[in-house]
Amino acid sequence: MGEYLHKKMSAGTFNRDLKRFMQQLEALQGRLDRLYHCVNAANDQSHLLPSAFKELGIASEELQVAIEELLAQAEQSAAMQLELAAERQRYQHLFQFLPHAYLETDTNGKIIEANQAAANLLNVSQRFLVGKPLVQRA
Repeated sequence: MGEYLHKKMSAGTFNRDLKRFMQQLEALQGRLDRLYHCVNAANDQSHLLPSAFKELGIASEELQVAIEELLAQAEQSAAMQLELAAERQRYQHLFQFLPHAYLETDTNGKIIEANQAAANLLNVSQRFLVGKPLVQRA
């Protein structure tokens, strides 16, 4: 259960970081726009160009760090998805081949899932059990 919460929190962290990345891009666009207007409005542009290049360099480095963080988180998310799929497959395998009959129902008693032992016990295919009520009401 702890790993599940950690994975869920990691996805939330990824979304927050993605929003932060977008905000950084918007800030970069704003700074570039201001520099462009300053250079165009100034009579003597020679002192503004080094400042503009320095600002572009800083923004580029910030963008590179943000991209690297997002790539690392995307890789981590992909690895977690693979791990989750493997755990789900393991659960399905265990559920299907339990020696005792098991039925999973919703709160209304409708069968959501049945293992092979339940199908054998009831002498019906598993696919015909799913969606059926556990108890017929008169």
